[in-house]
Amino acid sequence: MIRASVVIGRDIPAKAPRAVSVPSVVESRVAPTAGAPFRYTPVFDDPQSQKAAAVTLDVIREFQRLPRSKDLEKPEIQAELVARVADRLRPTQGTLPDVTAPLETARVVAETVKLYTERAIDIPRIVVTPTGDVTSGYRDFDLDIAAIRFQPVARDILVHHLESNRRERRAASGAVASEQRPEDYVVRRLIDFDDVSYDDHADLLYKLAGQAVAHLRGYLKDDDEVENVLLYYQKQLAELIHAQQVRVRRAALPIVPGAALRDDFGGRP
Repeated sequence: MIRASVVIGRDIPAKAPRAVSVPSVVESRVAPTAGAPFRYTPVFDDPQSQKAAAVTLDVIREFQRLPRSKDLEKPEIQAELVARVADRLRPTQGTLPDVTAPLETARVVAETVKLYTERAIDIPRIVVTPTGDVTSGYRDFDLDIAAIRFQPVARDILVHHLESNRRERRAASGAVASEQRPEDYVVRRLIDFDDVSYDDHADLLYKLAGQAVAHLRGYLKDDDEVENVLLYYQKQLAELIHAQQVRVRRAALPIVPGAALRDDFGGRP
């Protein structure tokens, strides 16, 4: 159904919705906000302590990578919190210094941290760290050659002269540099893959390329046809071999024993 007109107040709201930010219980108790929808008994009565507590909550967010929220109560962490809060509360040039803030900062930080940790729920972030030597790569296997049935292609190039409508064939031999070994046609394509290291897998690469070349020699007429196929289908052969490498590696992935777990503090009040 398509309306002929849109009426404000009937089809769409007369006023756009307004986003409302609701402070948490901790924020409401340490730094009450005027007009907040909920009222809690404030922990601090004077504005200076409330300001210091609000700054403390901001600084606490910088320590959320701690293993547990309770670690905020450690003496060394408390000292770091006090130093950062005092630095942010330091009066700017041209304003009168607040003589009571340095004396109260440590107390305000301690009480704010205590209230925070009582209401924080630690959310574990699990990190799996394998123990022992960890290596990656490709394991040895034999190439599945059943799908390799490439045939030689014509080496000649058909040239059509537009001005005379005459056609001729030109031999394309020598247009592409030949490799010293037939396996090199495939290996040079295999090492183009980002996850294949020639230094680490040279023996396996040449073994698989050698099996492909031996298979080609098994059904092609001579070495010229073998080179022809390798020259024109080297990319497809490399993709076929690499796909089998990846499949064998995935099938052989073991479950890492003795994994160490570490959980990080992601507390929220």
